Amino acid sequence: MSIGSPLKPASARAAAAQLHGLRANLAWAFALLACSRKSAATPLWRARLRLAIGAAVAVAIIAASMAVLDAPAVSAAQHAPESMIMVFEYVTGFGKSVWFLVPIVVALALIACLATPSLSRMSRGVLAALTVRLGFLFFAIGLPGLVFTIAKRLVGRARPFVEGGAGPLVYRPLGWNVEYS
Repeated sequence: MSIGSPLKPASARAAAAQLHGLRANLAWAFALLACSRKSAATPLWRARLRLAIGAAVAVAIIAASMAVLDAPAVSAAQHAPESMIMVFEYVTGFGKSVWFLVPIVVALALIACLATPSLSRMSRGVLAALTVRLGFLFFAIGLPGLVFTIAKRLVGRARPFVEGGAGPLVYRPLGWNVEYS
């Protein structure tokens, strides 16, 4: 800056230097994408057969635990003291997504009301960054809950004592019923 001219026009040399720097950065980024991996061998834990065997073993363990442990656990829970059940229901309430989703929606609505063109550029940038983070939290909390709720309804495993007993293998797929989710 000078007294005579507060803003000097950008020189051609400065523009050329910026363009050269941009080209160098792009060339470096594309070179990173194009280079081959140092280790082309698949790690042992990622071998497809090993993953398939691990998945089959996991499914077998889950099915066996459902058949062996579910009925006794449900029967034991039915005979638990009422005070213990109330404590666990109270603690479980804090894990529900409503505790997080509602304040996030309120904060997003408040930001939408506050974001006006009269704010400075920095303030609008801060509000935009906060909105992005809150939006991420909203989807990171809400979307898995929605997906798992739909999956549970598709599978349709009965809740305990819906059909008279604590049978762990009672299903009604696509039931879309609270008793079968």
